[in-house]
Amino acid sequence: AQGMKREPEVISNVAFWPVDEDVLVVCDFDQHWQQADRFEPVLAPSQGTRALQEAAPRERLQGAGRVLDAYCGSGVQGFMALKRGTEQCTFLDPSPRALRFARFGAVLNGVEGGAKFEQGSLSDHDTVAALGAPFDAVLLGGSFLPNPE
Repeated sequence: AQGMKREPEVISNVAFWPVDEDVLVVCDFDQHWQQADRFEPVLAPSQGTRALQEAAPRERLQGAGRVLDAYCGSGVQGFMALKRGTEQCTFLDPSPRALRFARFGAVLNGVEGGAKFEQGSLSDHDTVAALGAPFDAVLLGGSFLPNPE
């Protein structure tokens, strides 16, 4: 009907994944469902992500001033850093959907005070310049690297 406000479409079928004794991440429930040209799902932490968590030098993140979680996806690496004593973590991802999930996860984990969210890619010079280097550590989950094709 004319003059009626159309409600936005909301897709909220999510899963909560415990990744450590005190860290939860939120991701899309169905990892294979996507709508062409609309969004890609935010993936659950993979075995590779879990291996990075175990291998990460936690003592180096304790008291770190600034950390960059590049291609953050759900934000798992940054949440771990903030929970372990990092003062400020910038979550960077080209996907606005992933950043929304990471922002929600930051609130869920009680670390939103130290979290900053930026949309972009490390391959974009303007984005990198706007991040304001240097960082004390850069966290990068290789399984989430963008495919240039």
